[in-house]
Amino acid sequence: MEVENVDKNNFKDYNLKLELLRGLYSLGIEEPTKLQKKLFSSLFSSQKDILIQSPKLTGKKLSFIIYSLQRVSKDKKEMTQCLILCHTREAITKIKNIYRDIAKFMNIKIHSLLGGTIKEDIKEISGGAEIVIGTPGRVMDLVNKKILNLNELDFFVIDDINQMIERDFIGTIFNILNLSNNNCRKAIFGENDNKDNINLSDEIKDKLKIGKDAIIINNIIDAKNRLMNYKMFKINMKEDKKFNILLNLYKIMNIPQSIIYCNEQKTMYEINKNLIDLNFSCNFLNEDKTKNISNFKKGKIKVMTEASDINLEAINLYNKAFIIIYEMPNDIDFYIKTFGRNEFFGREGIIINFVTENNYEMITSLEKIIDKTIQEMPKEFSDNI
Repeated sequence: MEVENVDKNNFKDYNLKLELLRGLYSLGIEEPTKLQKKLFSSLFSSQKDILIQSPKLTGKKLSFIIYSLQRVSKDKKEMTQCLILCHTREAITKIKNIYRDIAKFMNIKIHSLLGGTIKEDIKEISGGAEIVIGTPGRVMDLVNKKILNLNELDFFVIDDINQMIERDFIGTIFNILNLSNNNCRKAIFGENDNKDNINLSDEIKDKLKIGKDAIIINNIIDAKNRLMNYKMFKINMKEDKKFNILLNLYKIMNIPQSIIYCNEQKTMYEINKNLIDLNFSCNFLNEDKTKNISNFKKGKIKVMTEASDINLEAINLYNKAFIIIYEMPNDIDFYIKTFGRNEFFGREGIIINFVTENNYEMITSLEKIIDKTIQEMPKEFSDNI
């Protein structure tokens, strides 16, 4: 069963709990993504299982986090009502951090199974953790030891079915489901990465106990749509003028935070050093990534420089930062996959491309793919260069 999009343009249109809305709005998250509109029209209007397949950074995690927080019942305060299965500790940490930020005004306990001691898990879970996040193996261990009780489970989420299949976790998930409340609603999320839709075999569907009337949402996003929420600009320049133009950009425009992308780490280090020498609050993702990401999200770092292994999802999760492409990537697919992630936020962002004569062909090709002209920077800026 396929579902159609329902046009609700703000999270308040879904009658979310006031504390949940407060959490979203405090992070500047007001509008659902296209995927979330499709998904919420099903989640809030039926109790059927749901299978969602969509590329990365289209809002999957945020959607089940919002729904689970809305669904948690005060009448079952000390019981585990929502279980989220992830394939790695990194995925658990990412989801835990989003929960922490969005649920900060809600009296809901969320426990992540990140490999602590059994005593720690017993203390947290027995104290009433309504939402639990963990890997299949860790969850199964706690269920077998009678530490985690899933008899009152209401919502069961598999974060990345692709990885669960690849890592042969389906058998463990099946065992967890057998020890859970039979009436819990299941939401299975997968990534199709702009490719054909994922087809789960009947055997896997049976093991996951997916109802035959399950709602299926297939959401393939092309390059044009991935970048549609950006205002995109270009500045034509000579290579030796780049840094001066960068400084003019900060001088003339109101840029609260920015991420500067470089192809080469050497360039990244040079920009970082030169900006710091000019008293800019600037850093890059070195060995202390967690601290720098945290400081950037808190606004303590205004400028983040990054090279080809940039992870915009991690460092720009909530900040409405300008993206300045100091060195154009050599590959269009890399450009689209790296910078085409603003759909996750459901809000408009800004990309400024620094273009030299070596990049003209790249920009022209990009414009054809996204089917729009990348605007020249406004004249009032150009006049001051």
